[in-house]
Amino acid sequence: MIKFDQSEEAYRIDKQIGVARAVRDQVHKQAELGWLHDKIKKYTENRNKDKTFGLVGQSFIAALQEELTEYYRLLSVLQAQLKQEDDEGMQSDPRCSLTLLRLSVWVLDPKQRLKWHTQYNILLINGFMMDN
Repeated sequence: MIKFDQSEEAYRIDKQIGVARAVRDQVHKQAELGWLHDKIKKYTENRNKDKTFGLVGQSFIAALQEELTEYYRLLSVLQAQLKQEDDEGMQSDPRCSLTLLRLSVWVLDPKQRLKWHTQYNILLINGFMMDN
């Protein structure tokens, strides 16, 4: 249903699936978190292999990996909530169910942190390492 679109370098809902534009846009916004995760994970894996990265670089990679660990914890909590909703079936209170809007609230902070790391820290550390 949701696939990575190489041409747009983003996760998208398959165009064959009939989904309202508002829902499609909201899913795209939420999928950005997965894209940020992939970028940071790939960066940390590549830099972990780089023996010339130094102590500052290694500390930076450790901080990025800690952010990814926090992201995994959030996914675990969300998955447990969805499993609980599935287990309870229709008895679940619809006011408490996980919706796209509630999901956007849950992921707002982690998304901002990962975006900040992607936009600023990786650029800063790369520039720092090139200067030295």
